[in-house]
Amino acid sequence: HGLLPSFASVLCKEAIPKADALVATMLGQHPNSAIYLWVSGRVARLKRDVDSAIADFEKAIKLGRKDEFIQLTHLSYYELAWCHVFKLDYRKALPFFELLLKESEWSKTFNCYAMATCYDELGEKEEAVKYYRQSLTYLGKKFGGRTISVEQFIERKVNMWEKDGFAKTMHPGIELMMLFNAFTQMEVGKLQEVRDIAKAAVEKYKGTVSEEQVAILELIEGNAAKEIGDDETAKQVYLSLAERYPVKKWKKVLKDETWILPYAIFEHATLVYTQGDMEAAAELLTQAEKFKDFNFEMPLALRLHLTRDLFSRHKPVKEKKKWGIFGR
Repeated sequence: HGLLPSFASVLCKEAIPKADALVATMLGQHPNSAIYLWVSGRVARLKRDVDSAIADFEKAIKLGRKDEFIQLTHLSYYELAWCHVFKLDYRKALPFFELLLKESEWSKTFNCYAMATCYDELGEKEEAVKYYRQSLTYLGKKFGGRTISVEQFIERKVNMWEKDGFAKTMHPGIELMMLFNAFTQMEVGKLQEVRDIAKAAVEKYKGTVSEEQVAILELIEGNAAKEIGDDETAKQVYLSLAERYPVKKWKKVLKDETWILPYAIFEHATLVYTQGDMEAAAELLTQAEKFKDFNFEMPLALRLHLTRDLFSRHKPVKEKKKWGIFGR
């Protein structure tokens, strides 16, 4: 109840009350449990209460037994880093990503890249470029016999940016937040800031950079708008992207950022679902499920699976015809 909704926010409505009750019970019995404090932080963030989440993760680190369960401490570092990113406080996020880079064996490529995006959002380009390049030096480690999707994404992005000296990295930190489904857990005020940042960037860069880079900024604006209740702006973004990048010509018109269209269609499906049109939402979800072979495919596949499961459970049941001994 406290983990899966972070991948598919449509689950939050039914999951959060159950998660709250479970966390209250377990913390009542084990008030100094680092594990339950970590879960409590995750649940708080699902409710957009990022400050309470930070307090829980900090307490989990303080009470955790680093000598016995260092992985839990690393998980708390990871969540704290994201919490500060969600608040657009990139400076505070940096030490936690750096600790993970030094101590954790999980994807040093990602932690290094995350540091680079924080420096980039802070306007410290020289440091950003240093860590972008360094992130590629950690590539090569396999997880389950394959390179994880986030590392495939990072390798492509860094090599692409290297070609023009990293001159056109437009809000990569916010892009990463969007891909990690952060907008569903951020405070409304920060989402408004993100929407405004993206909107201003679209106006500034349109016509001077590739259409795909502008499309990412537009998707950021649309997704942030959706989360603050500006459904019309979100809808227009999704429809515009679908019109410019038709499904049948998907990889012919999107050369690099092929993930944009499947993610936009998925977000459109969740928007329509919240507006009560289950049939249209299901059709859009089916469309999104047909895409294959793009960056961040597995995270979206999980969201699609969880959302499809919710749709199937909430599907209206047709009333069965009743029959008597003399027929209907």
